[in-house]
Amino acid sequence: MPKSCVEPNCKFVYCETSKRPVFRVPKDANRYKQWVTAIPGIVTLKPTHVVCDKHFKEEDIIREWIKRDSNGRIIAQEPYKYPQLSKFAVPSKFDDLSTAKDCVVPSTEYFGHLAPKKVTIDDVVNSVGKSSVEESVQIAHDSIDPSMKSAASSSATRQWSISGESAGFMNDSVQLIGSSIKESSAEPTTSCSFVLPIVDGAELVSPMELTDTDPLVTGPVALEEPIDIYTSVTTRKYVENESGRTYQEICSKLPEYWSVSKAPATNGRIIIFTYMITPVKNGKRLPVSQKCVILDSDRKLQFYVYGRDVDSQKANLDETLEGIETLPNVLNKFKEMNVCSGIGEVNIDLLRADTVFQDGIQQWRSKDCSLLFKKRRCDSCMKIRKRIQGLITRNKNRKKNGIFLRNIGASNSIERRNLVALRLKCRRQKCQQNRAKEREKHLMSCLKKQEEQIANMQEATLDEKCSALNVPAAQQLALKEIVAAASKKDTKGRRYREDWMMLCMLMNIRSPGYYQFLRKNNILPLPCLKSVRRYLSLIDMKCGFDERFAELLKKHLATKTPLQRHGVLLLDEINLRKSVAVCSKNLTYVGLTDLGDDGLRSSDISEQATHGLVVMFQSLADTYTQPIAVFASKNPVEGEELAKLIVKGIIYLEKCGATIHGVIADGAATNQKMWSLLDVRGTMQNTKTWFTHPSDDERKVFVFSDTPHVIKNIRNRLLNQKKLRLNSTENYICWQYFETLYELDKS
Repeated sequence: MPKSCVEPNCKFVYCETSKRPVFRVPKDANRYKQWVTAIPGIVTLKPTHVVCDKHFKEEDIIREWIKRDSNGRIIAQEPYKYPQLSKFAVPSKFDDLSTAKDCVVPSTEYFGHLAPKKVTIDDVVNSVGKSSVEESVQIAHDSIDPSMKSAASSSATRQWSISGESAGFMNDSVQLIGSSIKESSAEPTTSCSFVLPIVDGAELVSPMELTDTDPLVTGPVALEEPIDIYTSVTTRKYVENESGRTYQEICSKLPEYWSVSKAPATNGRIIIFTYMITPVKNGKRLPVSQKCVILDSDRKLQFYVYGRDVDSQKANLDETLEGIETLPNVLNKFKEMNVCSGIGEVNIDLLRADTVFQDGIQQWRSKDCSLLFKKRRCDSCMKIRKRIQGLITRNKNRKKNGIFLRNIGASNSIERRNLVALRLKCRRQKCQQNRAKEREKHLMSCLKKQEEQIANMQEATLDEKCSALNVPAAQQLALKEIVAAASKKDTKGRRYREDWMMLCMLMNIRSPGYYQFLRKNNILPLPCLKSVRRYLSLIDMKCGFDERFAELLKKHLATKTPLQRHGVLLLDEINLRKSVAVCSKNLTYVGLTDLGDDGLRSSDISEQATHGLVVMFQSLADTYTQPIAVFASKNPVEGEELAKLIVKGIIYLEKCGATIHGVIADGAATNQKMWSLLDVRGTMQNTKTWFTHPSDDERKVFVFSDTPHVIKNIRNRLLNQKKLRLNSTENYICWQYFETLYELDKS
């Protein structure tokens, strides 16, 4: 339902589509009385009445919600949907009170107590002559000369002139304006008012004589008797310009909320008009000069906002004051102009010092800020604000992606050069990344083309090309698998060649990690680990010497040079954890004592293996070690069995094409028993380090003790006994020597 403003002269009607807010009558009794007193022309004020916002001061209207921290800084800000009034707001702006507000109320500084005082006309004229201002004097007395009463009627208006030496000084033109003498039989009074233009520093040399110039009066009338006059003098500054207005007249024309003051200048005196605001900072209201206008002696106007000069032409403001009567319009127009609110609350670290400045209320603005603008912010401040907001958004996105916030400026030349160098470095790295990406795209396209060519290639054509290029058999096998994999769209359900599957199992045994790397990156079409384990489970994993493995080893040694076939036999025994499993192929136990086909083989579940013996072939001219047989036993293998296994191993390797020159084992008791059975002796008087080759009587097989085990035994013996010597004729080797050597080496 529409509601009209309660002020009689206001024509505003509020409805739902109106943008101007209205405010209800307060419920508090004291504020209600203040509103009733303040609103003119109303008979009653009901609680349902409303008053529009144009009757309130702008600082009394709260248009937005602001949250501040303990230091008074704004941390949250949101405009109200419906503006609110401050706690003690009272309507004070009404159009019908403009005349009363413009009236000048005399102050006690310039006006007396208005009590009648006995003075002569000489005192009045002398006081006017000595003043440097324009004076307006009102004279009233109770008794006048009888001759003057007879010459004047009760409502006669007379013109007077002043004669005397002072009259010549004043160009003989002092005119009494609006002088009137009113007589009454009950209360005879005479009033006389006149205006005298006085030049600064002028003095009257003698008293003046008032002469009646009315044609009805035949002679001059001299006021020699003292009269009653009110000491009511309003003093206004006399400005020597074309307008002829005075300082007090300017004061009387001031609009609301404007103040005026005088200040000295190089070319005279200036008048300063100031418009103050009281913003709230840290919970306190601080007076701040928002707008300022300076009027100089040449009637030139200069406009300032927060202490900075405003371009009058761009703001469409008057540059010259035409007259005193135009001053209120100029000030009101300047007051109503919207002030740019600046950049706003932003991170000052993101501002560049050469593009912004801080005004009198510590508000950051663009250096090109126009200060006055129709919208909330000028174009320059809005441009900088949008740039900073965009930078903040980009920095947030960078932080989310793990990219650090970059510097946008530097405070000195050294940091600026470093910043430029870093930016160039980042630019080069970015260019390198872009080039790498382009190269990757190019290579991927080439790879796809090659894959298409390989998929279309026939196996016969591949064999011909490989034969022409003399490609090794292993590489030919890999190429055939690559072509076969490329010709199939589905990666599942592939069939692999036996040779390729064997190679894949060997690669997986050699390095499972590298096997996974080749498979995941699609470098080679390798089967999954489950397929590899399934193939490995098909191998007959029995103890002893395998004849089928001997055939493979024979093929391998055939590819080696005669020198690379020479080697030694290695023996090493390890501890095992008891573990028994059932083989589903032949329904036998796995994990019991097993010394091969010709050795002891247990079927009792209590004979679980705890030791494992490994027999290996080590080439003397190559870098590989090949296990040839494994054996399982409940305890360490006895010396007699070891001697048999050594002889069988030498014969096994000789059949495969290897040439055995020695046997290497550690210094365990079972190994020493084996050496004694092979007629190997280690005594000082009768030393023998070899035995006859089992397949060739003219060759010798030398026996070696494992060097690391020998050194370890000597160390343990010396540590336990603290000293050792080879024979009784030589000095002791003490453990202390090694401790001293260690300390010297450590320092």
